[in-house]
Amino acid sequence: MNKHSEFEIGTQATLASTGEKVHILYRVHDGRTGATRYRCVLPPQAPGHRPRVQTIRASKLK
Repeated sequence: MNKHSEFEIGTQATLASTGEKVHILYRVHDGRTGATRYRCVLPPQAPGHRPRVQTIRASKLK
């Protein structure tokens, strides 16, 4: 099992590439690939912008 595959729902994780803090909403079904994904809220990219909601692979989070 991938060491990154389990994050608590409702907690924060860090995006490995940029260091941004993301809020985990829920786990997305693995599907055929077996790559665990999470639906996350990312911070706005600029002041006055809305937060972004994205699906992110568990391997991209730390």
